[in-house]
Amino acid sequence: MNENRPTPDMNYENYSVEDFAADKDFVQWVKNSSPQQAQHWATWLNDHPHKRQVVEEARALVQEIDFNMAPEAHAMAQDVWERIKASNAQTVDRPPVPAPARELPRRTYSSVRWLRRAGIVSALVLVIAIPAYIFLHGPVVYETQYGETSQIELPDGSLVVLNANSRLELSDDWDSDREVWLRGEAYFEVRKKTNPADVSRRYKFTVHTSSLDVNVVGTEFTVSQRDKTTVVLNEGRIELAVDDQYIAMKPGDKVEVSGSKELRHETVNPKVYSAWKDHVWILDGLTLEEIAVRIRETYGLQVEIKNQPLADVEITGVVPTNNLETLLSALSTVFDRKFIRRRDRILIE
Repeated sequence: MNENRPTPDMNYENYSVEDFAADKDFVQWVKNSSPQQAQHWATWLNDHPHKRQVVEEARALVQEIDFNMAPEAHAMAQDVWERIKASNAQTVDRPPVPAPARELPRRTYSSVRWLRRAGIVSALVLVIAIPAYIFLHGPVVYETQYGETSQIELPDGSLVVLNANSRLELSDDWDSDREVWLRGEAYFEVRKKTNPADVSRRYKFTVHTSSLDVNVVGTEFTVSQRDKTTVVLNEGRIELAVDDQYIAMKPGDKVEVSGSKELRHETVNPKVYSAWKDHVWILDGLTLEEIAVRIRETYGLQVEIKNQPLADVEITGVVPTNNLETLLSALSTVFDRKFIRRRDRILIE
């Protein structure tokens, strides 16, 4: 999706002033409008003239803020807006205060309107200021959206490729304790780190997930923490800590841990599980169901398989993943099935 275009399915018809002020696409239009955004909102206002006053009030409110809302603040904003709305509802339900005898100026808001306005401004300041504070004074966090991968160089020179729909958080005290927390999937190339005063002492590198910890000295491996947690070792050696169990892995090992902490240990081709970092999928050994799971986790689309394939069918091949339409076309050819996109889902016929 083009980030300069508002979401076409957004139901702005039911938006209030605070809803508009909380919407990141609306804020982008007010603060730094692109030609596409300007055209979109001009068309929308022509089609919804009864919302013009609400939009103008929201524009005036956003313009009072001298900084842009960070994209990662949007989810936090929604919670704040809900609390503001609940507070507003309580305020409106109170008995009305008699109006003063003199006529109020035309552009003066009622006391309830002003409280709402002040609440929105305070919430905007809060929502925008908190991520900035976290960035300056708290842990460093990297995140990717659906269909996006990101290569990250950590402070020690280690490299991480973060897969789509994933999150990586670094420890506060990185210099003395190399720890990261992963949600999603990532490929790690960990550099060995020694103490200049004692070269025999090596600093470990730990990846924490909800199911297990990966203890590393220096190596390359993939960790996927989604419905289940999967670790595949490409090079070097690592040790997994699952509750009170410790598992030493060698290259080519794959360990899966389910939600019930059931372990599955097998030998695989590790490139199959790390090829996504090079914007391809290696299909060797992957079933149609596993492909469907990858599409859902990578692109955020639901997948429906109309007819299950025969159990003994083996598929091999390499397909590109940097473009969804190209991927679906390649999968259609390899599997000899139709991969059809219908809005937010994929149908495999």
